Amino acid sequence: MPERDTVLWNSMIYGLVNNYCYDESVQVFRDMIAQGVKLDSSTLTAVLPAVAELQELRV
Repeated sequence: MPERDTVLWNSMIYGLVNNYCYDESVQVFRDMIAQGVKLDSSTLTAVLPAVAELQELRV
């Protein structure tokens, strides 16, 4: 599989959030950070609904 870029990570997060998999979407976000992938505004837009739903202030 080619290297995962920001667009791919964001797509995974959006897909998980749209399917109400909030814990998993936050975990993918954490994995993204751990891999050193650069975040962009779409990343934050994707993960924000999950964080709000989980009332998770620490990400």
